[in-house]
Amino acid sequence: MPLLRMYRKGYLSPPGTLRSWALGMCAALLLLGWPIRSYAQTVVATLNVGTTPIAVAANETTNMIYVVNQGSNNVTVIDGATDNTTTIAVGMGPSAVAVNSETNMIYVSNSCGAGPMCQLVGTVTVIDAATNNTTTVNVGTDPTALAVNPATNRIYVANEASNNVTVIDGATGNVIATVAAGMFPDSLAVNPVTNQIYVANQSDSVTVIDGATNNSTLLNVPLGSHPNDVAVNQVTNKIYVGDIFDNSATVIDGASNNVVSFPIGGPGFAVAVNTVTNKIYVAGAFKNNVTVIDGPTNNLTLVPVGSTPLSIALNEMTNQIYVPNFQGQSVTVIDGATNNTTTVAAGTRPTAVVVNTVTDRIYVANKLTNNVTVISASPDFSLGPASDGSTSATVSAGQMATYNLQLTPFNGLTGSVQLACSGAPQGAVCNVSPNPVTVANSSPVPFTVTVTTTKSGLAPRFLPRTPGGIPVPLALVGLLSLLIVFDLRKKRRALLAAPAFALVLLILLSACSGSGSGPSGNSGGTPAGTYTLTLTATATNVNHTLPLTLNVTQ
Repeated sequence: MPLLRMYRKGYLSPPGTLRSWALGMCAALLLLGWPIRSYAQTVVATLNVGTTPIAVAANETTNMIYVVNQGSNNVTVIDGATDNTTTIAVGMGPSAVAVNSETNMIYVSNSCGAGPMCQLVGTVTVIDAATNNTTTVNVGTDPTALAVNPATNRIYVANEASNNVTVIDGATGNVIATVAAGMFPDSLAVNPVTNQIYVANQSDSVTVIDGATNNSTLLNVPLGSHPNDVAVNQVTNKIYVGDIFDNSATVIDGASNNVVSFPIGGPGFAVAVNTVTNKIYVAGAFKNNVTVIDGPTNNLTLVPVGSTPLSIALNEMTNQIYVPNFQGQSVTVIDGATNNTTTVAAGTRPTAVVVNTVTDRIYVANKLTNNVTVISASPDFSLGPASDGSTSATVSAGQMATYNLQLTPFNGLTGSVQLACSGAPQGAVCNVSPNPVTVANSSPVPFTVTVTTTKSGLAPRFLPRTPGGIPVPLALVGLLSLLIVFDLRKKRRALLAAPAFALVLLILLSACSGSGSGPSGNSGGTPAGTYTLTLTATATNVNHTLPLTLNVTQ
């Protein structure tokens, strides 16, 4: 048991947040008019994260992705629009993550709580995604999985060592109940339509919690089945449990709690449900396959995949299923319409996967290479150096740095892409040519970024200006002209006033002499140093950035 629990916590991704029932129904209606087409799958980025990433979740509303790094006790936040990352510290031994996209709050279970020796109660780190500020909630012992009910704003935490479930009120952050479960609960799922929570206990049972009352019912499954993962079809109100010891699946009727079990193609390590097609996908780790269950009939189809599939995710809008192969350093993509497969390369020990159905991007956490593979299935592009180019340049002040770059389209991207450069240092100007670039096929499109620097002492002098933007010397000439015109008939008074007037203008000129917007005289020029510029490329529904390094010497 301890070895299996360690294996489970290290390799499997936690249950993700559930889509709303309304979205499922809308998607079901869209299915009637679905065109059948192939979806290209392209790796568009590999992003470094923390140590030992084992879980990942997405907020589709904000397009932010959250990666749990168990070895470094933090969460990497990926901005899905730019691929930029930030890091947030959490508790000891983080094991799972769940997102409430309605409140923009993120929940991370910490198996060891605040104690490095795992001798204290577990905790949940609550991240306010608007500010990345955190709070901590004490829960049971060894929390290993989380699920959110967005309809009630309740969070459910499975505590594997204390055999219970902690219920957190998302509005207050307070624990409002602790519900007894079976032995070793290690996964759970929520039906937001019925407000029922299903907890898979490794002790051959499933605990059903009524979200309205927190009363629970224990359902027995076949002896020795060892439930390991659970998923809900909120449209049909059927619950699917993957059993790993007897290579079976268990189906629970949510209306009656009747239980039916039947053999499948392998141990049910991970389960995912497509509510649109009413197909259920069960990753069979040691059989290297995925069992596809037809919801209405429970008929089975086996789809071969790579080595040791331990997690699974799907995109209901495109009917594509993504299966990381833990021993295969790859992701198998199953076309739900045909069950045909393609393979996409990933990092070492791909462990967890999540799909952002809005952007049609897939994020795969690679446990040993400490990075995330980003896969795109929609028209997209990548930025990088051309064959003779680089993203780094070194020049002396006064010289021009040139970056030969290229934009590579894929998955059928066409049209124009707007380019912009920002972050140029003092006394330097960044330009992009051509801009925009036009994409007509899958061939890379070259373009050039130039950064013109300025040598100290050669920078133009910036003349001081009045609040209206007029250079002070010009304003002085204008005022003197007016003085001559209006005081032409009063020469004596003008001569008497001229010294005082000139003195006032001299004071004004001196006061304004430091208000220029750029360098002046020998104080100008581009200072020596290393700078990071940002190239931003924007197409329809997608944008990416590329950092450029500029080294300036004197």
